[in-house]
Parts: sequence; structure tokens; C-alpha cells
Amino acid sequence: MAAENKSIDAILDPVIEPPTSADGLINLIRLRRMSMPQKLRAVADFIIERAHEVPIHSITELARMLDIAPSAIVRFAKLLGFSGFSEMQRLLRSQAITGQNSYVGLTSKLTRPGAGQVSTIGHVLDAFFDANISALQACRAEVDVQEMEKIVEAMASANLIAVIGQKRAFPLASYLFYGLSMLGCKTVLFDGPGGLLQRQAAILDKNDVLITISFAKYAEDVIATARAAKEANVEVIAITDSKESPLADIATRALFVQDSNLNGIRSISVTSTILQSLFVGLGIRIENKQALNKNRENNARHHQTEQ
Repeated sequence: MAAENKSIDAILDPVIEPPTSADGLINLIRLRRMSMPQKLRAVADFIIERAHEVPIHSITELARMLDIAPSAIVRFAKLLGFSGFSEMQRLLRSQAITGQNSYVGLTSKLTRPGAGQVSTIGHVLDAFFDANISALQACRAEVDVQEMEKIVEAMASANLIAVIGQKRAFPLASYLFYGLSMLGCKTVLFDGPGGLLQRQAAILDKNDVLITISFAKYAEDVIATARAAKEANVEVIAITDSKESPLADIATRALFVQDSNLNGIRSISVTSTILQSLFVGLGIRIENKQALNKNRENNARHHQTEQ
């Protein structure tokens, strides 16, 4: 192993000063990629294609995904001038909070394992089916059902359920708002019309619940609204992608959800399934409570008749 490390260092002299931006890091990786050994090239390719995932995974998880030793990722970071993986991850995490993604150029990179370039809509469909099925199966095995029960309980006890989500999370927030509305719950979607998001959020008090939905790259307005709600003693619930998410430190309750990612194009299938389960679970709870109250009324009426 020592001989291997020495040979790698001989091929690549470490960068003296690390990049100061995510774009700078990606550009540096592209410049040095071809001169890297195969294992480090795998790390390079992952970061180039899926930089937004680096902030939400531990080094052990990334190593498992790449089928390499964690020490290889540390060595990769050091060769780019960082003190280690954590420093490189912090740089990408800061970009994840404010950066923007574009699908331009990503669609041409869709590939099927062992099948080369995707050339037909059928192949694209198969690729997304496979990715979403895998993500759903992983979520089913890992999701915290007890935390979901507590979130349903919090929603059932709330006077008002507010929902906020932006960017990729906006359709998810809208769907949750729709589901809650169909149950007859008192609910509101914070969509910030006319730049009035903060005024919308000001209606919340300690008897309400705010459900925040955000993923890397995290929407600043969602984070700011969550912080303001917490300061107002509002219970904040987060649907996000990692314990490293800014929402994880703010929220009282949190669910961590990983949707599929196909060459940078992220799905919403897993999160929508989680949200659907939450509002249907709430609906069942409401129906059970109504049935219990009805039984009590019938018993009381029957008791009065007997008297």
C-alpha cells in the first residue's frame, strides 16, 4: 500500500493552494483527471458528474458507492491541495446552499449500464424506471417509520399546517398542500407571491406546524423561513436529503430522503411517495378519530334513551 501511495504521489504533485470555489474545483479536477490513477479517476468522475451529492454523503458512503477505500478519497482531496476530505466537502457544501443546476448538457450523458449511449425514448424510460425503482427500494429499507408517525401526530395536533418548498421541491410542496387540502385540513402553501414570503410566514404561531422541503442545492428562502418559524416557537418539520442539510439543525422532526439521480437529473418519486404516505396516514388518523367520536355520541345517546 505504501508503495502504491508513493507511485501515485510521483505521478501527481499535490496542489499547493486548494480551489476556493466549487467551479474552480471542478475545473482543476478536469485538468488533472487524465493523469490520475484509475481509482482516483473514479473519484474525479463522480465529483464532476455528481458534485451536489458529495455534501450529503459520508466518506464511508462515497467509498462504498465507488467501491474503493476511504483512504483513496482522502488521498484524492490532498492531491488537490485540501487537508483532507472534510475540507473539500465543506467547499462543495457551501456551493450546495446557493448554487444553481441546469439540465443543459446532462441529457446527452444518459447511459444504460452495459448498453452505451441512450438513443431512444424507450431506453431513457428504462433508465429512469430502473433508477427510481432502486431508490424506492432503498428508501423502503431505510426510512424512519417511527419519525413518520411522530410527524403525522404533529400535523394532527396543529391548528394550521404550512408547507414550503422551492426549486425541485416546489411541486412536492404543492402536492402535499393539495393532499392536505383534500383532507379538509387547515393548510397554506408558502409560495411567496410578489416577494411576500416573509409576510406569509409571519402568520404562524406556536400552535402551527411548518413543513419544509428542500434538497441540495438548498433554497435560501426555505432555510430563512424555517429559522424564522423556529424563533417564533413554531414546530418545524424537514423533508430533506441529509443530516448535513441546513434544515436538519433547525427542524424538530426530520425525514432524510434520497431520490434517484441519473447523471445529475434528480427524480422526485421517492419524496412524493413519502409525502403521499404522510397525508394518507393523517387521513386515516382523522377518520379513526371521527369514527371514535361518533361511537361515543351514539353510546351517549343510547344511554340517555335508556334513562
